[in-house]
Amino acid sequence: MNRALIYFFYDQDGVVDGYVRYYLQQLKPFVSKIVVVCNGKLNPEGRDLFNEFTNNLIVRENKGFDVWAYRAAIDSLGESIFTYDELILSNYTLMGPVFPLSEMFTSMEKKKELDFWGITKHFGAPYDLFNSNPYGYLPEHIQSSFIVFRNKLIKDSEFQKYWKNIPMIHSYAESVGKYESFFTKYFADQGFKWDVYVNNDAEKELSDYMLLTMPVYAMKKYRCPVFKRRSFYQDREYFLSNTAGEATVQLEKYIREETNYDINYVWENMLRTCHQNDLVETLALQYILPTDYEIPYSTGQSKVSLIMYIFYPDLLEDSLRYASSMPDGAPIIITTPLEGEVDRIRLEFSKLRNPIEIRITPNRGRDVSSLLIACKDIVKNADFICFYHDKKSKQVEPGSIGVSFFYKIVENTLASKAYVKNIIHTFENNPRLGMLSPWQPHHGRYNATLANEWGPNFENVKRIAADLRLNVPMDKNKPPVAPLGTVFWFRTVAMKKLIEKDWTYNDFPTEPNEQDKTILHAIERLYPFVVQDAGYYPAYVATEKFAAIEISMLYHYVRKFTGVCHDFNIWGPNHSLVYELHRRLWTVERKRKTKPYRDINELVSKNPSIKIRLWMKR
Repeated sequence: MNRALIYFFYDQDGVVDGYVRYYLQQLKPFVSKIVVVCNGKLNPEGRDLFNEFTNNLIVRENKGFDVWAYRAAIDSLGESIFTYDELILSNYTLMGPVFPLSEMFTSMEKKKELDFWGITKHFGAPYDLFNSNPYGYLPEHIQSSFIVFRNKLIKDSEFQKYWKNIPMIHSYAESVGKYESFFTKYFADQGFKWDVYVNNDAEKELSDYMLLTMPVYAMKKYRCPVFKRRSFYQDREYFLSNTAGEATVQLEKYIREETNYDINYVWENMLRTCHQNDLVETLALQYILPTDYEIPYSTGQSKVSLIMYIFYPDLLEDSLRYASSMPDGAPIIITTPLEGEVDRIRLEFSKLRNPIEIRITPNRGRDVSSLLIACKDIVKNADFICFYHDKKSKQVEPGSIGVSFFYKIVENTLASKAYVKNIIHTFENNPRLGMLSPWQPHHGRYNATLANEWGPNFENVKRIAADLRLNVPMDKNKPPVAPLGTVFWFRTVAMKKLIEKDWTYNDFPTEPNEQDKTILHAIERLYPFVVQDAGYYPAYVATEKFAAIEISMLYHYVRKFTGVCHDFNIWGPNHSLVYELHRRLWTVERKRKTKPYRDINELVSKNPSIKIRLWMKR
């Protein structure tokens, strides 16, 4: 067939990643003309990339979303559009292909009765979630990331009228309502025939959006050649309303192990454009490692060091015990402001089979300056670093809360020799892994940290990130994948920007220090963004024993929360608790807009639980 392709592209920074080149390379043999239309920015490298495929490049104002971009490209074709057997509209939201596109095109060419077709369909919904579809609900429709119009439809006056008169699109919701979910029914009602390559009508009850909720199933059973970028950052509540959360984990594994598609195309784009916490959630980047035996495969060639900041003499025994988990021969560098304790520290650590170096540091900047200033040279000479400091949380009562915090972060970092070897193996086996941190604390008073991981530090982190020229997404409403407690492992090349900055002790506050909102607390949360900017991902790590403790704790919290919701009958038809709560609260917010709730301070002064109940009912 004589085909034209209109490819729509958008990136807020105007960067075109490798997955786009690969996608166009695979489509090019099947089309005779390519028009690329880009909304907003396009950097010189991106322009050069598109010029490899076409001389028809349109860079326009970021206005009208994908719909008006397609309209601009259609207008640019003029009457030549009538000469094509098929017109393909596709866009940057798809990745792939993971199978030869010849399979799809050959299959669909045989269906000569069709007037338009696509790769996948959405089965619609009896309501209009986006409140913008003229039908008042979402009809079954071809998903617009890849849709093909044949000559009969292209020449039809209704098709031309549709594109000529389509209203301005102001939002994603309007794009779905007035174009994607509207187009298929509108033209089908006029007698035009359509179908999709992945025709899963027989399994309609399985999923209304198989490309997102069951991508591997679609690939295995239907040879679906593409997958959605959105799989790696889709709102978690959507997944948990339809699955157990496994979809993207399965997808990444299948692509990496069962296809020839380069998984680095995914990482390159996602690490540049996605918030790190979305990746942790969709890909379940939680490494649970054994402590009693080594996982096979470790090259033994990696250079590994342990940097320790020691401040509390009474915790020296614990520090020695955890240091003993390092591989024999791995350098251990100890920094401390305790000049009077140096001989004792040297004596105790001489029991280990490791070269020991002790460096006296000023009591300014604590553990952070120890890593960024005192041991700057060490970081440059290793592949992987474990950073440790003895920790007391003097501000919490009872003291057992702080003791448990210390146990949690160091046990999940240096539990045993086998565990440390398994961490090293994990880095070696996952070349995009840049940092491993223990889970954050959420016991005792630290429970308030959950959903408040930034504390008052977001603006300080943004300021330092701008100074370092980090170009990764940060969101005050999404947590950093940070080592709260500042005990963690990292790949040294991933921390290069932060280490190479010319830090001085004057950059850090003098003692006594504040409990929060200092540069120390900002850098604690900055670490994972430095890693991501370097093209690596941060993740969490835990021993298999502590993972059992953590799961039990989180299950307890969720069960208590769910019990309250049972009391107030807060359940929706899909029985996803948090999704339903968000939906109801969102509806309330829309209705009341900016009007504040009535003051109930007097009401709750004697019975605070009333406030909670009123909130839950609202």
